[in-house]
Amino acid sequence: IKEYCGLVHDEIVGDINPDQKQCLDAALRNCNRLADLVNDLLDLDGIESGHTAIRRTSVDLGLALTQAHADFQPRCATVGQSIKLELEKDLPAVLGDTQMLTQVLVNLLGNAHKFTPAGGEITLRGMNTAEGVCIEVGDNGPGIAPEDQAKVFEKFTQLNRKDGPGARGTGLGLAISYKILELHQGELGLRSLPGHGS
Repeated sequence: IKEYCGLVHDEIVGDINPDQKQCLDAALRNCNRLADLVNDLLDLDGIESGHTAIRRTSVDLGLALTQAHADFQPRCATVGQSIKLELEKDLPAVLGDTQMLTQVLVNLLGNAHKFTPAGGEITLRGMNTAEGVCIEVGDNGPGIAPEDQAKVFEKFTQLNRKDGPGARGTGLGLAISYKILELHQGELGLRSLPGHGS
């Protein structure tokens, strides 16, 4: 569906008018959203069924955070958001699956980007604690009401989502991230204050 819509949209098979192009833009956006949903469902099913293999190696968290920060800078800049990196010196390496841990970072930063207003600020922190290593993604978005905070790690949960245009997710990113960190004997938590970010 996506390839054929793309052929028409890009006028490979003939000219189209602006109204047709706008309709095909919507079709292609929804094709991408459906592909994301299918991929997220497959990821979550693999994790929950125990069929996901963890390839544990030594992961340089400082490098992973630096790369994630660099990857998100252009995306944030397009809407006037700033993204800061606060990295403690001597952050130890951890034993984990680099690809999975990167997926968690991308999910958390993606949420922060989605819910931070234009001109807002996102902070990515890496620090040592008594229990181990702590990674934080903070934003100054709308925050999450106390009664909704327990729901954010459930499948298909989408809070603060209004009808109409704008970024849409699958409602699976945080559920996947939660399960990935469980597989790594880690944990994912939330601190949020309505009106003051998460």
